[in-house]
Amino acid sequence: MYYKPTLKTNNTNQDSGSMKKIGVTRKTHELLLKTVQDNYDELAAIHEEIRKASSDTSVRVNHHATELERERSLQIILYHNKQKLKKSIVVPRPKSKNSIQLGSQVKLNFAGKIVEFIIDGMSLSKDICSLSSPLGRVLTGKKVGDALVFKEQNVEILAIT
Repeated sequence: MYYKPTLKTNNTNQDSGSMKKIGVTRKTHELLLKTVQDNYDELAAIHEEIRKASSDTSVRVNHHATELERERSLQIILYHNKQKLKKSIVVPRPKSKNSIQLGSQVKLNFAGKIVEFIIDGMSLSKDICSLSSPLGRVLTGKKVGDALVFKEQNVEILAIT
């Protein structure tokens, strides 16, 4: 049986060595936790496939090598996701809706198309824009009604919630 460790997070502002903390919303933190847990589950399934393949002499050597390569790739992905989790610190949703900041939900008219997303410390899905991304940096501090040009596209801020 594969050992699946309990995921623990340390969401304090205390410095853990030289690792810089990145503020994220609760949603992003929970998504990151789920991603790491899914990585562990997939790794356990791969280990089971390798165990079965090792005991079955009819399984081709190429299949076994493929599973070992999948395992190595997933271990690298898992390592990077765990590092992101260690760096993340949950920040409260902003109380002020006056300007765009970490945790703001933003509605934009982006070149005639209405788009909505959350400004967050890490971008883990399509509905999240990283605060440190080019768009996130441009939007930070802007207010409802502000208009700007981003990558030669007209952008208007319609709402901040």
